[in-house]
Amino acid sequence: MKTPLYKKCLLTLVISMSLLLLSTSVVKAQEGLPQMTIIPPHVDVADVGQTFSVVVWLNVSQANVTNLKGWIGRVGFNNTIVNCTSVSLMAGHPLEGLEISTSASIENADGYVLFQCITMPALECANVTETKPLCRINFTALDYGDSALEFQRVGLSGGTYILNVTGIKLPFEPVPGSVTVIPEFSVFMLMTFLIAATSVSALAAKRLIKTPHT
Repeated sequence: MKTPLYKKCLLTLVISMSLLLLSTSVVKAQEGLPQMTIIPPHVDVADVGQTFSVVVWLNVSQANVTNLKGWIGRVGFNNTIVNCTSVSLMAGHPLEGLEISTSASIENADGYVLFQCITMPALECANVTETKPLCRINFTALDYGDSALEFQRVGLSGGTYILNVTGIKLPFEPVPGSVTVIPEFSVFMLMTFLIAATSVSALAAKRLIKTPHT
């Protein structure tokens, strides 16, 4: 028995839709990018003069990095709120065990810090299949307020990028952080508030007592 024409058309339509959905899902899976991210994503600093640090990570949970040659991270900040004091390579970084060259530049006057790590031999590289720390950046709080900690000049020379062994800058997603410097609510401030509240309550009670009843 021959299959009716309408059933053939319906079967063809179902197959076509299935292939379309499959291809769409493959495209979506390929759209995932590795991330260069700042951890913790937000820091609260209790007072001016205190220090804190963040760590820049290479997050490959969405996509691995193949043939990694090196990377540069340029993190900008509000230099009226915080200043960078130091930056250093983290143990366990993606190029650990290879011959590497590192360099750092702290530009507090311009509000950024730059750190670079790259393998020295021409063809030496690493495949990154696990999320790895890149560098630690230390800051000191200068004033009260908020500051973004964001990657600058992404994908551009002198900025933030990931480089493969052929010299190509690889696509990735930058994930910024932030910091808030807030004054600590001191014991003196708390006592002042309690004394003021007690005085107001006592004055209100005194007035209530003096008010004649009708």
